[in-house]
Amino acid sequence: MPLTRLFSTRVLAVFSAIPLLQLFWQAGFIRPAYAASFEFADTASESFVSTKIDGLLAPRVAAVRVDLVARQGKVCSIPGGPICDAIHCCAPGQQCCPGGCCPTTSACFRTMRCCPLTSTRCPGDSACCPSGYTCCGNTCCGSGEFCERGQCHNNSLKDSVVRFNLDPKKNKELLENMCEGMKRGNGGVKTNTARLTYRGKERGGESRRPIREKAGCVQGYCADPANNGGNPLFNSCDEYPPASSLEGGDARLPSQRIITCIPRSQNSHQGWMFKEMLRLYKAANGGTEMVRNAKFVISVDCDTVLPELQGRAEFGDTGNGAVDLDLQSAGISESYVLVSLGDLAPGTYDVTVQGATGSTTGGFVFDSEGDETFASDASPLTPGQTQQFSFAFNDPMFGVSIALSTLQNNTNVTWSLGGSTSTPGVPTSTSISRSGSPTGSSGGGGAVSAAQDYRLSFGVGVAAWVGLLVVVGIFL
Repeated sequence: MPLTRLFSTRVLAVFSAIPLLQLFWQAGFIRPAYAASFEFADTASESFVSTKIDGLLAPRVAAVRVDLVARQGKVCSIPGGPICDAIHCCAPGQQCCPGGCCPTTSACFRTMRCCPLTSTRCPGDSACCPSGYTCCGNTCCGSGEFCERGQCHNNSLKDSVVRFNLDPKKNKELLENMCEGMKRGNGGVKTNTARLTYRGKERGGESRRPIREKAGCVQGYCADPANNGGNPLFNSCDEYPPASSLEGGDARLPSQRIITCIPRSQNSHQGWMFKEMLRLYKAANGGTEMVRNAKFVISVDCDTVLPELQGRAEFGDTGNGAVDLDLQSAGISESYVLVSLGDLAPGTYDVTVQGATGSTTGGFVFDSEGDETFASDASPLTPGQTQQFSFAFNDPMFGVSIALSTLQNNTNVTWSLGGSTSTPGVPTSTSISRSGSPTGSSGGGGAVSAAQDYRLSFGVGVAAWVGLLVVVGIFL
């Protein structure tokens, strides 16, 4: 065949195939070797930490399959959108974000999340809160809620919060026990707050005994070295949940509650905090006291407490008969001198308090649950004057204390405790007697320090009497 005829035949064949090649191209059977095919795949993962919050968007990702042999270029199958990197692109109206694409009406938020521009981005992208919600740790609180240490609670409980702050010298072991108990009650997950149900105020401890005993706090529990770790300073029994709550006692499984021995002054501190919560509730509700079945919240920064308390340190201050500047009632200028009597067996007791410096303006007796065990009308006490508190218990009492109010930071007192435990006493209102006359003078505020001296003596008679003298001084 002549060469010219062969060439013209092949050229005619090529031109004859062009329409067929166009059909294959339009059908998508032919593409350049460097082209990349883009497909959208929904990559929504787990739901937001707060399932009640709407508005968080899961981004969509353009997943690209690239020819590994020839990567000379890339083509997005949805033109007009941004190309994020070698293997991802977004559609028009979207923006590139870590993990995918977000609408331009949203901001990139964490990985695989988008936060609408109408919402609030919480610090550190801890949460994305829609309009009407407020940031609270890694969640969002609604308009009818308040934030308490990273958790939301109903606004009706704002005046029912027992809020503890860590002070290693005053409440270290108490808060360790509390945080561990809260964790157990929360399925083993650490939490900073717990909502409990108030059991109702009790007088004289009549109905607290079976509750505490069911929890494990029985008379003499912390006198046993097996329970106090061989440390006599850990001499007061503390249980969580507290006996003042309906969750106390054996209402929960043993794995969901805890008891331990702590210094008696720390149990006094707990009682004060509970009592202050009850006072605030009464003030906020027109003089109406909290009643049985009312809800309250215990709040502790367990994120700080639990790491802090991994090693149990020796406790160097077992009593607290001096002004404690942390024991102040909200909205009241008074401070308090706290006389910690500890756990008391059934019997009749007399506490004699004498003013040394400064002055007091009143006082009352309460227990570790915050109940005012005996209402009192203690009158002011000045240097040289004495005042006697007499009370009786039918049941063991835990964390018994006397709080003496004062307007002076340099107030100090001496006090002695005597008690007959031979026969149970009959709970009555505290009787108070006063003697002595004012002597000396004292002045203003300043730093506080305390020194203590313990003396114990025993007498033999119809009853066994215990005398305990503690001298507490505070110097500017």
